[in-house]
Amino acid sequence: MPLSAKAGDAANKHSLDKTCLKRQNRQIQDNLHLVRPIARHYAQQTGLESDDLLQVGCLGLIKAYNRYEAQRGAPFPSFAKPHIRGAILHSLAIEQVWSDSQGPSRSGPRR
Repeated sequence: MPLSAKAGDAANKHSLDKTCLKRQNRQIQDNLHLVRPIARHYAQQTGLESDDLLQVGCLGLIKAYNRYEAQRGAPFPSFAKPHIRGAILHSLAIEQVWSDSQGPSRSGPRR
Protein backbone atom coordinates (compact mmCIF):
# COMPACT_ATOMS: atom_id res chain seq x y z
CA MET A 1 0.00 0.00 0.00
CA PRO A 2 1.44 3.39 -0.95
CA LEU A 3 2.40 5.76 1.83
CA SER A 4 -0.12 8.37 0.71
CA ALA A 5 -2.95 5.81 1.00
CA LYS A 6 -1.89 5.01 4.56
CA ALA A 7 -1.90 8.71 5.42
CA GLY A 8 -5.35 9.04 3.86
CA ASP A 9 -6.64 6.09 5.90
CA ALA A 10 -5.26 7.61 9.09
CA ALA A 11 -6.87 10.98 8.32
CA ASN A 12 -10.16 9.26 7.50
CA LYS A 13 -10.06 7.30 10.78
CA HIS A 14 -9.30 10.50 12.70
CA SER A 15 -12.28 12.19 11.05
CA LEU A 16 -14.54 9.26 11.97
CA ASP A 17 -13.27 9.33 15.57
CA LYS A 18 -14.07 13.05 15.82
CA THR A 19 -17.54 12.45 14.37
CA CYS A 20 -18.22 9.64 16.85
CA LEU A 21 -16.97 11.77 19.73
CA LYS A 22 -19.19 14.67 18.67
CA ARG A 23 -22.19 12.33 18.44
CA GLN A 24 -21.41 10.88 21.88
CA ASN A 25 -21.05 14.34 23.43
CA ARG A 26 -24.34 15.43 21.89
CA GLN A 27 -26.17 12.34 23.19
CA ILE A 28 -24.69 12.79 26.67
CA GLN A 29 -25.70 16.46 26.77
CA ASP A 30 -29.19 15.65 25.51
CA ASN A 31 -29.67 13.12 28.32
CA LEU A 32 -28.21 15.03 31.28
CA HIS A 33 -31.78 15.61 32.43
CA LEU A 34 -31.82 11.94 33.47
CA VAL A 35 -29.00 12.49 35.97
CA ARG A 36 -30.33 15.52 37.85
CA PRO A 37 -33.34 14.01 39.66
CA ILE A 38 -31.41 10.89 40.68
CA ALA A 39 -28.47 12.93 41.99
CA ARG A 40 -30.83 15.32 43.78
CA HIS A 41 -32.63 12.41 45.46
CA TYR A 42 -29.43 10.92 46.88
CA ALA A 43 -28.08 14.36 47.83
CA GLN A 44 -31.20 14.93 49.93
CA GLN A 45 -30.92 11.47 51.47
CA THR A 46 -27.26 11.83 52.41
CA GLY A 47 -26.72 15.55 52.88
CA LEU A 48 -23.95 15.58 50.28
CA GLU A 49 -23.58 18.21 47.59
CA SER A 50 -25.67 17.40 44.53
CA ASP A 51 -22.86 18.71 42.27
CA ASP A 52 -20.60 15.88 43.42
CA LEU A 53 -23.30 13.32 42.78
CA LEU A 54 -24.07 14.91 39.39
CA GLN A 55 -20.48 14.30 38.32
CA VAL A 56 -20.64 10.66 39.36
CA GLY A 57 -24.04 10.29 37.72
CA CYS A 58 -22.62 11.67 34.48
CA LEU A 59 -20.02 8.91 34.55
CA GLY A 60 -22.86 6.42 34.84
CA LEU A 61 -24.58 8.09 31.88
CA ILE A 62 -21.42 7.80 29.80
CA LYS A 63 -21.08 4.14 30.75
CA ALA A 64 -24.71 3.56 29.74
CA TYR A 65 -24.13 5.29 26.40
CA ASN A 66 -21.10 3.11 25.69
CA ARG A 67 -22.99 -0.10 26.51
CA TYR A 68 -26.34 0.76 24.91
CA GLU A 69 -27.53 -1.41 22.05
CA ALA A 70 -30.55 0.16 20.35
CA GLN A 71 -31.40 -3.04 18.47
CA ARG A 72 -32.39 -4.67 21.77
CA GLY A 73 -35.42 -2.41 21.84
CA ALA A 74 -35.04 -0.75 25.24
CA PRO A 75 -35.48 3.03 25.26
CA PHE A 76 -32.23 4.76 26.21
CA PRO A 77 -33.66 6.50 29.33
CA SER A 78 -34.87 3.17 30.71
CA PHE A 79 -31.45 1.67 30.05
CA ALA A 80 -29.48 4.63 31.43
CA LYS A 81 -31.26 5.25 34.75
CA PRO A 82 -30.02 2.06 36.47
CA HIS A 83 -26.46 2.84 35.32
CA ILE A 84 -26.70 6.37 36.70
CA ARG A 85 -28.19 5.16 39.99
CA GLY A 86 -25.61 2.39 40.21
CA ALA A 87 -22.70 4.78 39.71
CA ILE A 88 -24.02 7.09 42.42
CA LEU A 89 -24.70 4.26 44.87
CA HIS A 90 -21.27 2.77 44.19
CA SER A 91 -19.66 6.11 44.96
CA LEU A 92 -21.69 6.46 48.16
CA ALA A 93 -20.75 2.93 49.21
CA ILE A 94 -17.07 3.69 48.68
CA GLU A 95 -17.45 6.79 50.84
CA GLN A 96 -19.38 4.67 53.37
CA VAL A 97 -22.32 7.05 53.23
CA TRP A 98 -24.81 4.45 52.03
CA SER A 99 -24.57 1.32 54.14
CA ASP A 100 -27.26 -0.82 52.52
CA SER A 101 -30.49 -0.64 50.54
CA GLN A 102 -32.28 0.81 53.58
CA GLY A 103 -30.72 4.25 53.27
CA PRO A 104 -27.87 6.38 54.49
CA SER A 105 -25.75 5.16 57.36
CA ARG A 106 -26.00 6.95 60.66
CA SER A 107 -22.29 7.66 60.83
CA GLY A 108 -22.32 9.95 57.78
CA PRO A 109 -19.51 10.46 55.32
CA ARG A 110 -16.00 9.32 56.12
CA ARG A 111 -13.58 12.20 56.54
